[in-house]
Amino acid sequence: MDLVMTFPICKAEDIVTMMRTHILSEAEGKSISESDILQPKAEVMQHLYMRLLQSLCPLRNENFFLNAFTENVYEYMEGTIFQVNLFVYMEKFMPLCKVYDFKKKDLNYPTPRRTLRFWSAVNNFLNFHLSRSENFQKQAESLREEVQHFQKLKGKNEELKIRIDKIKKVPAQLEAEITPLSAEVAGLQETVDQDLKKTVTKLGEDGAIKKCELAEKTKLLNDMKVDLATAKENQALLRSQIVECPEQLKEELRRLKDGVLKLKSQKAENSKRLCELSLRVKTIQDILEYLEVCLKMMEECQRYFEEKIVVFKHLEKLGGEVDMNVDKLRTLTAKEDHLQQAQATRQDQRSTIQLKAEKRKQENEKEFLNWLGAMEKLEEKRKANIEQVDILHDRKHQLEEQQVNEMRFTQNDKRKVNEKFNGMLQAMNEFHADIFTQLEKHKMDQAVIWEKRNKLVESLEKILSKD
Repeated sequence: MDLVMTFPICKAEDIVTMMRTHILSEAEGKSISESDILQPKAEVMQHLYMRLLQSLCPLRNENFFLNAFTENVYEYMEGTIFQVNLFVYMEKFMPLCKVYDFKKKDLNYPTPRRTLRFWSAVNNFLNFHLSRSENFQKQAESLREEVQHFQKLKGKNEELKIRIDKIKKVPAQLEAEITPLSAEVAGLQETVDQDLKKTVTKLGEDGAIKKCELAEKTKLLNDMKVDLATAKENQALLRSQIVECPEQLKEELRRLKDGVLKLKSQKAENSKRLCELSLRVKTIQDILEYLEVCLKMMEECQRYFEEKIVVFKHLEKLGGEVDMNVDKLRTLTAKEDHLQQAQATRQDQRSTIQLKAEKRKQENEKEFLNWLGAMEKLEEKRKANIEQVDILHDRKHQLEEQQVNEMRFTQNDKRKVNEKFNGMLQAMNEFHADIFTQLEKHKMDQAVIWEKRNKLVESLEKILSKD
């Protein structure tokens, strides 16, 4: 059933002209044709909707491709982030154009009829927007002129105030006369203040009484508001519990059956009338045969012949009525078949929707169980990692202690090596000193030198063997 529209359906060429004028650039407008509206494609429609939103709203390309994390996870599974963001913006924008049934399938699987209706609504909105913007510009210009005029008047007002202050200055000649008058005015002011205090106190007492009455009434009003809010909540709860009654469908079917029965009864009456008319035609044919036999009495039967012509005309009229009734009967039977088919398709759609809901529920439960299993595995892995970390910490402490011990042993070894090295160095110095002394004396031969050298090597080996 089509929705009641508040805008006319435009032609494809008018929509293309509107796009080239108000939405697209010159290069983009040349690539758009009427076939893009009459045979819409998903990519082209998504680009046109994006350009429409950018021309009317302060949106950039990043707004359509950034994830705001505000939509349901299943909507991300059904399309890309660009399609989800575009649908969110279009779902908010189309009600401004008096279109309330914009769906996600209109982006992914557009149809010519719905696309033409959507762009007709956008055309109507743009025309309204342009007319309102022109009026707004005119009013803004008039407001600007009024502000300038106000500033001029304000400047003149300041000048006049300065002149009034100069005029209000009292000259020295009149001050002697003003002083007694000011004293008299002060006395009158005191009497007026006393009377004013009395009236203020009286009004304060009356106001306190009125405040008490007002507090009581406001308390009563708040109680009534609370009762009204509870009644509204109960009404909303009861309204949500209302289930669509199948009795309406049965009542509609019964009404349709009554209409079919009425049509069948009309058909029977028409067939009965047709039989009567056929009998009348037969009688007329008999009369014609009788007239052929009685040609000699033709002048006397002139009147009967005219009546026969009238009857023929009436028969033709009745034949036309019979044809009309037969056509009506055919249309009504076609409507009945169409309603039965629509009822069958609705039942099929309902069953498919229920199957899809059950399937999605099972998939959600399965996915939830998978997530629980994954969480348990991650928890076990986390515990194993914690145990491994504890083991590594213990191993680290052991290695640190072992390192300290090894450092202590290496320091002792280093000290011993230094002592040995110092002893060897001292022995070598003594050996070299002996060599130089012997060479200076030139009294010792080579055998003695080698003998001393061997003794020195043996002494060094003994020192090294001790450690």
